[in-house]
Amino acid sequence: MSTILEVKGLKKYFIQKKTGFSWLKGGKPYQALYLRAVDNVNFDIKKGEALGLVGESGCGKTTTAKCIIRLIDPTDGQIIFKGEDIASLPKKELKRIRKHMQYVFQDPVGSLNPRMNVKNLLAEPLRNFGILKDKNEVEERVINLLETVGLSEEHMNKLPRELSGGMKQRVGIARAIAANPEFLILDEPTASLDVSVGAKILNELVDLQKRLNMTYLMIAHDLSVIRYVCNRVAVMYLGQIVETGDVEEIFSDPLHPYTEALLSAVPIPDPWVKIKRIDLKGETPSPINLPRGCRLQNRCPYVFSACTSDEPELVEVKNGHSVACHLKSKS
Repeated sequence: MSTILEVKGLKKYFIQKKTGFSWLKGGKPYQALYLRAVDNVNFDIKKGEALGLVGESGCGKTTTAKCIIRLIDPTDGQIIFKGEDIASLPKKELKRIRKHMQYVFQDPVGSLNPRMNVKNLLAEPLRNFGILKDKNEVEERVINLLETVGLSEEHMNKLPRELSGGMKQRVGIARAIAANPEFLILDEPTASLDVSVGAKILNELVDLQKRLNMTYLMIAHDLSVIRYVCNRVAVMYLGQIVETGDVEEIFSDPLHPYTEALLSAVPIPDPWVKIKRIDLKGETPSPINLPRGCRLQNRCPYVFSACTSDEPELVEVKNGHSVACHLKSKS
């Protein structure tokens, strides 16, 4: 399979505050303190596959996704989509790219205009990208989109407030696929839904990928969701990718201590199976004041001297399985 997206050295830093003295107070310039939300992230996605991006809240998953689609501008790095680096692309040229890559937001309520009915919400991308202009063709396409995501023609004239949470998310998905994009970012699409509705949405997403040959980047906290939908997984901690590999390989043989802890927290629906829970002690370091060396060092049970002095690099240790850990790369 050909590579549709390649992320190289992606960084996103946010200025938190400035320290020092102004020229009025001694002539010393201000020095900025940066929150390193995404710090040198590298991965690629093959056409037609689904990559899961997992990690704790605040680790940089959503910021990474928004940088990729240029909802926010990256500080540094390359975002190569279909052979073109879009990281520094002028904003006036982004419309051309966004026809091929779309975003499904975590919050279906906040992502839909409350003053637009479903028909107009779905017709907007069709007109915006110049796909369809004829009124009858637009309406026919809107009905087709609704049926694709499990809704019907009767929902066309409803406002978002008249829809349930699951219906709103289906409308969000329908809007994202309206322009027939090749690449879709799914930012925790079932997080705000109950279990039964979320399961239906996941089944529809898996079916959509197969029928439309779409490529997914899925962000999720629930590792069982990643296992069900995705082919590969990338584990993120404090703005960096610490492990990547095939889903079944990661689940059966996690190499990074952080991945081990995440997987040990996944509940098993069998009361007779005992789970050996791995608790990472200590506090997560601040992304404003990161430690030298490995970022997990104060929470890792296997820490040794190299962990406190050198930052581990993401190294392939098995076929398609990479990890950023001094212990594993040393062995």
